[in-house]
Amino acid sequence: MKKTYRYSRRVTFALTVLVIGLLPYKALGQDKCSPVTDETKGMLSQYVQRKFKLPPSQSVNVVEVVAVENTCYRKLRFKGKDPNQPLEFELFLSPDRRFLTRDLSDSALDPLIEEERKADQLRSGLVSANAASLGPKDAPINVVVFSDFECPFCRNAATIIKQVASSDAKNLRFTFRHMPLRMHRWARTAAEAAACAQLQSGEGFWKLHDQIFENQSAFTVENAKSKILEYARTISELDVPKLQECLATNTAAAIVAEDIRFALANDILGTPTFFVNGYRVQGVKNAEQLIAIIHERANKSTVKAR
Repeated sequence: MKKTYRYSRRVTFALTVLVIGLLPYKALGQDKCSPVTDETKGMLSQYVQRKFKLPPSQSVNVVEVVAVENTCYRKLRFKGKDPNQPLEFELFLSPDRRFLTRDLSDSALDPLIEEERKADQLRSGLVSANAASLGPKDAPINVVVFSDFECPFCRNAATIIKQVASSDAKNLRFTFRHMPLRMHRWARTAAEAAACAQLQSGEGFWKLHDQIFENQSAFTVENAKSKILEYARTISELDVPKLQECLATNTAAAIVAEDIRFALANDILGTPTFFVNGYRVQGVKNAEQLIAIIHERANKSTVKAR
């Protein structure tokens, strides 16, 4: 069973095409596209707000308008106003300003080539420069996990990672990406604290990562911060006063927000979600299953290299 961001899921899996009947229709000339005015942006934002039943605290604005190739289609980037609940997504607007759609297919492109291009973009962005990683940088197998410290399935995933990492330490590199789910009340605090730890020490992060998951049942909204500091004091690689300052000043909040933004932009909605050399894997139940997938992807990478 996967848990998801409620509002983000509505944005991702709602109707592919959204009809905005209240927007005025303007016939387009052959050489000129109708501009996306501030008034139109406001109407679009209000429509999306109503369509997805977003609360007032999660209202959205159109923050970017980009032309699609040499056409009058426009790609709109919507962004939520609440920094504590990151929400960002893109929709395409038709030339007559009437239709919004999540996907826009270019019939001039080979769909297989286009699919591979999107997959390459995803793979290139999976490993962030700020992300905590475990294992050699030149490892042939890279495993990325999007995880939530309050998620019980992620606790199992943490155990799986530890088992698999020790089975083939020379050839595997694990990378952790933060994805605290909105319904988990102390997950965001834990994510930002862990991100503060990763700014200090990679080894310190993984030790704190293990402590949080191993003691997951002891956490509450009220004690999350104090518990994390308690565990941090037992980790020699971490400077606790610096960790406290990092939390107090929200220094690492941007790391968590960027991980969430990347996840939502790439339809990564459940935790834990693994990627093995860029190949998406969900529903991993044990170490043996993940090892089998790793071997399968390693063999395919070898064949492709030939």
